[in-house]
Amino acid sequence: MAASGLNVIALISGGKDSFYSLLHCIQNGHRIVALANLHPPLRDAPTGDSQDEMDLNSFMYQTVGHEVIPLYAEATGIPLYRQAIDGGATRHERDYAYDAAEQSVDETESMLTLLRDVQEKHPEANALCSGAILSTYQRTRVESVAARLSLTPLAYLWKYTALPPPGTAPADEAQLLLDMAAAGLEARIIKVASAGLEESHLWECVSSEAGSGRVKWALRKFGAGDGASLGEGGEFETLVLDGPGCLFKRSIIVPERGRRVVREGGGSTWILTRGAHLQDKDDSNMGSTVNVRIPNLFDSRFAQVFENLTARPDEASVPAVQGSEIKPLSRLSFSNNNEPELFTWSFISDNAFDSSMIAEETTEVVGKLEEALASNGLDAAHLTTVIIVLRSMSDFLTINHGYGSLFKLPNPASRVTISCGNLLPEGRNIMLYATAPPASKTLIRDGLHVQSRSYWAPANIGPYSQAIDIPITSNHAALGPRSVYIAGQIALVPNSMRLPTPSGTSLVEQITLSLQHLWRIGTHMKVQQWTSAVAYFDKAASDEDMRRKAQLAGRAWRMMHAEPVEKEDEAALDPWDLKYNTQYMSLASNESSKPRPLPAWDVFSTRQQNEPETCAPPLFVVEVAELPRGAAVEWHAHIGLSGLPQTSTQLVAHTESQLDGWRSWSTCVRVEGGIFVHTLLANVGRFGAKLSLSAIVAEAQIKYRESIRLLGAESLDVASQAPYLMYQYWATVRNYTQSFDLDGRWEEGILFPPQLSTMSSNEAASPAPDAAPESGTISATPSNTTRGRLRQRRQSKSERISEILEVGFFNRFGEKNARGRADEMGTDPAIIRRHSSFGRKTQFADDEADETTGIVSRGSSHNYQAVNPQEGVDAATAPSASGTRSIYSLRSRTAAAPSAASEGDDEETRTGGEDREKPWWKQQLGKYQSIELENKGSVARDHLALVLSLTVTAERTFLAWLRTSLAFASIGIAVTQLFRLNTSLGDGQNTPDRTKDTLRRLGRPLGATFLGISILILLLGFKRYFHSQEWILKGKFPASRGTIVLVSLVGLAIMVASLVVVVVIHPTEG
Repeated sequence: MAASGLNVIALISGGKDSFYSLLHCIQNGHRIVALANLHPPLRDAPTGDSQDEMDLNSFMYQTVGHEVIPLYAEATGIPLYRQAIDGGATRHERDYAYDAAEQSVDETESMLTLLRDVQEKHPEANALCSGAILSTYQRTRVESVAARLSLTPLAYLWKYTALPPPGTAPADEAQLLLDMAAAGLEARIIKVASAGLEESHLWECVSSEAGSGRVKWALRKFGAGDGASLGEGGEFETLVLDGPGCLFKRSIIVPERGRRVVREGGGSTWILTRGAHLQDKDDSNMGSTVNVRIPNLFDSRFAQVFENLTARPDEASVPAVQGSEIKPLSRLSFSNNNEPELFTWSFISDNAFDSSMIAEETTEVVGKLEEALASNGLDAAHLTTVIIVLRSMSDFLTINHGYGSLFKLPNPASRVTISCGNLLPEGRNIMLYATAPPASKTLIRDGLHVQSRSYWAPANIGPYSQAIDIPITSNHAALGPRSVYIAGQIALVPNSMRLPTPSGTSLVEQITLSLQHLWRIGTHMKVQQWTSAVAYFDKAASDEDMRRKAQLAGRAWRMMHAEPVEKEDEAALDPWDLKYNTQYMSLASNESSKPRPLPAWDVFSTRQQNEPETCAPPLFVVEVAELPRGAAVEWHAHIGLSGLPQTSTQLVAHTESQLDGWRSWSTCVRVEGGIFVHTLLANVGRFGAKLSLSAIVAEAQIKYRESIRLLGAESLDVASQAPYLMYQYWATVRNYTQSFDLDGRWEEGILFPPQLSTMSSNEAASPAPDAAPESGTISATPSNTTRGRLRQRRQSKSERISEILEVGFFNRFGEKNARGRADEMGTDPAIIRRHSSFGRKTQFADDEADETTGIVSRGSSHNYQAVNPQEGVDAATAPSASGTRSIYSLRSRTAAAPSAASEGDDEETRTGGEDREKPWWKQQLGKYQSIELENKGSVARDHLALVLSLTVTAERTFLAWLRTSLAFASIGIAVTQLFRLNTSLGDGQNTPDRTKDTLRRLGRPLGATFLGISILILLLGFKRYFHSQEWILKGKFPASRGTIVLVSLVGLAIMVASLVVVVVIHPTEG
């Protein structure tokens, strides 16, 4: 839906990006009222150089080719305003903040004076357009000037490389150049300043398929970074000479003799133009329409979510997974830190205010926040996230002004705003919750605050950022991972900043679009996993309507956490080309520049990766009175986690049977120096009498202690920790609206946003009136009783392999690894379920799977088989929770197994009867059948690759034994024949008969000995091969010792005997 037209001042540099962004302004219904350009100042040039032969090389502005800029006014018919750049780049920080007290003038401020002059001549101007794509440095400076001039910033190319490509085309960073070519924009390279780009690339038409391809391959050789093929890092600069008829009425011509190459040195070369002039265009190219591609609203993944929810709106949500018995905090020693790692505050006015005095009430609440910050040596720049609860959303603009006065620097705290209507306490119209880390000079706070309209995500024009991230700390020392706080996301169409057009699918469209906003921002901030999330919905028409909304949100959340489908890259180059073909060789690292997926599955332990249903963080759905701008849904992720090492994370769930009517979800991240644990509790049991807020908090603290105990940290004292945020169903609280703060809970920094209803997104949206997240960082080290140890981060494949073959007996979470479990396995000679061409395979209910790999080991010491745990096993004997997926299994080609009830009665018949029915020779051959391994999922493929690799190694080892055996056999035959030949030749000579007899006697036994050794080696290799198979399936690969020693001793004996024969016993010359 197009926004109401804006009157735009277009910043132009002569380059492709500024003009293509200008075309998007026209496509979106805006009117270009003026062009604005900053050019290099006139100054004295060094002796021998002309003024024009010096490029300013500004950090902010393109200045090469500025001599052509005056022609754009006549070429486009749009007024052009120019001004010289004053000053240089004195402020080098990424996020620009204007400081009026600073004496030196940054070059950014030249834009302010230029635009003020334009506004005087065009008072109708209310927007500013720029061509920023990936440069936060450039975008924040334009936004700073626009904000001070009350202009709406437009950056339609922002994050263009992250937007969906057209149709089924593969993702390509150079797609922007192809889109420019399709729009009719002619942009030529006028400067190169990067390894890979040479003087021959100058005047290349980069806005063409051939030109963009040549530039991309040239830069690829030297491992250029993101945006390099677009010139975002200054790799090259362009000059636009022509465009579509709706913008360019005439084209610009630069004659060949007027293009002079200037070589600055250091790889920088550019063209000085002379004699540029205008040329009339063919009338057939003077159309008024704009052929500019607007990217699709949804990415491919979210388009699938939208289609799925639209096609099956009433499909039930996936049931919640069962509780876990994993104890990731066991076998650790803990040291408590009494100082908070994160301050949390909640504020409400002390006095009652009428709704008409919301400004005064906001001032009082904001003043409380300032006092709390100051008392801890902080200011508003330290805030990470703020939640604002209003009585009426109509007060939003008023409180925005008072709240916004807090922030003087870039990247204010992220924010979530909801309205709970008359559920707020009487006389209170605003509640505020805030968090901030303790003051530190070493910990770096980062943020994302995009105020420009684009196609990527909604602009944050108000005093809040899209995201703030801070390091996770233990004893105020950074551990490595970071926590990301993202603002609440509603379904604004980014380029128009309006909600989608009402239709029959509006609800599904808003759910999907707002979730996509959350995902795009999270991906930009390198979030790898969410701890938990809530979807706020406006007041529903009925309970059934609310349940339907909860189901839709839950399904969308589940689909985005579904197991990824890995696709083979058909267009991938052959490894030989990458290594030896000069056309494709590159100095780039092997790691892909593509953003990491969200969620990142490799952060979970291998066991949990193989159970994808256990990796989805919890989602709750909350019904409120109103949301900003009348939106239907607002997504709020509590914490996003980034910087997680591979296999460092576990998500552990406990059910109401374990917590007596409550559930918990704990995200545990273990890194060097500590463990971060974020826990979300939910009361899903039955409720009796209404409780006060104090009683509810006390009960939540008890359940939190119990959940920590279930995680294995019995010795950890968490009695002083309270939930920092509680979503409370108003009907379960005694005297809710009359005495909301009666218990003094505000001093503890707990926010109680009152809810019309709170539901879990699973199990048909079952009620969950109380939901309380808690988090903390635990300083923990392995205890003396634990033989496990933390190790340095390794490559992905090595990390995954370590889950099976990790040094020691415990993995990083204190669980027994494959080696530890294998040592506990017995050699129970139970009958094996086999896959054989000689007979049917049998299945047994007592097969128990390895808890990490899913392998079931059964059989004699000569043969171990990989099988699945039997479905339908009683819960008491099942090795893991329902839904567990085995990595290795035998594919069944028979009918379904009998029920568990009948299995017990037929156990003896099944286990012994079928084998007794087989002839003895079939039973013996069955021991040497092939093992079939089933491949399930990406993690299973890694495990399977490991097993197959080890299996191939075993087979190659057997072939080595076979070759050695054949070698000894050949030596034996050769020795025997040579000794016979030697004595036969000696019959015609004067050789004593005694010597001949000695040689004949030695030849046969010596040759027979070699042949016997060859047979022995073959038998040892045969035994060794099946012995290796047995240990591979246990998760171990034994190194040869006894066999190597035995063969070495036998070989040594043979060599000594041969030496004696050669040296001591020999024919005597006559």
